[in-house]
Amino acid sequence: MITHINFVIQGPPRGALQAMLANLNGEDDAVPAQPPGIVGPLPIKMSGGRALAEVPPIGNITIERNAIPPANNDVNEAMPGGNAVRDNVDDGLGLGDLAGITVSNEADPLSYDVSNKDEIRRTWNPKFTLRSHFDTVRAICFHPFETAVLTGSEDHTVKLWNLNKTLPTRKGNAVEIEPIHSFRGHSGAILSIEVNPSGDTCYTASADGTIRCWNLPSLEIDPYGQFDADTVGNVLMGHTNAVWDLAVHYQQNYLLSCSADGTCRIWNPTIKVPLVNTYPATKDQGIPTSIDFVRNEPNQFVVSTTTSMCSIIDTETGAEVVALESNRTYDNTPATQINKVACHPTMGVTVTAHEDRYIRFFDNNT
Repeated sequence: MITHINFVIQGPPRGALQAMLANLNGEDDAVPAQPPGIVGPLPIKMSGGRALAEVPPIGNITIERNAIPPANNDVNEAMPGGNAVRDNVDDGLGLGDLAGITVSNEADPLSYDVSNKDEIRRTWNPKFTLRSHFDTVRAICFHPFETAVLTGSEDHTVKLWNLNKTLPTRKGNAVEIEPIHSFRGHSGAILSIEVNPSGDTCYTASADGTIRCWNLPSLEIDPYGQFDADTVGNVLMGHTNAVWDLAVHYQQNYLLSCSADGTCRIWNPTIKVPLVNTYPATKDQGIPTSIDFVRNEPNQFVVSTTTSMCSIIDTETGAEVVALESNRTYDNTPATQINKVACHPTMGVTVTAHEDRYIRFFDNNT
């Protein structure tokens, strides 16, 4: 296939050109050279917040010059109004407000003033890049004692990463990691991941309404080896809607879950009938959004709801032990609900994260 053809046109000899110019009357009336044309990038088409056409780098802009080079290297002589042309290059691009955008290569080292210690402290350099999911990543969990991490995505998969198995790339100092194992079985987005204290089992909650148990393989597993069926564990079924959050008990084999079906449930995945208890939320409380075990009270857990309420519940009786004053800014809309609740690992302190940007700390005893 012919992709490019060059046409070469022979002009008259130089001597003939000089003779023709000598016979012309009024050499001074010659038409001045046209200003150079500037070829800039195509206009950007916006769809929502995303650009459909990338802006080419400024180095890709081509400036047409006269066929005959100037007698000297002075740009101002070769280009009428040379400085003005250079000053107006940005105007020809038609970038508007986008002209101020600075694009940096993520593989290049970050630039900062090394003499400014405060600036150095504020700079975080990425250590690893994990690329494998095909959709939004919604859940992440560290292994309790191994250098490994699990991630869950809207692509319905859970991936195990060994942070000690890095792959050098051609992007300078960037380091990428490939997953050593992918867990498949859910039919909906992965919303939460937890690992039991012994580190041999992980639990995943999904928008498909199920909780799956997975036996974690060795971190030295061959990522390109045969499928290991032993990694597939039990499926905890009972919720009738998306399971938002999970929490594992730090002493017993208990797993706590909350769902859009309006209930919280405690499971023991190691027994034949894993469901231990169900705690339905009242209409006034709303739908549970997040849960956690109270670390310094083995028989209590805390739950937050869409009505910005947060309560500590007794696991044996199901009664409310403490109602935290977390709904001070609730306005009867999801814009002020609680998205996440967490308990301190050693002290009786609960923290709530709200949709309206509030973060509140509570003493569980008062």
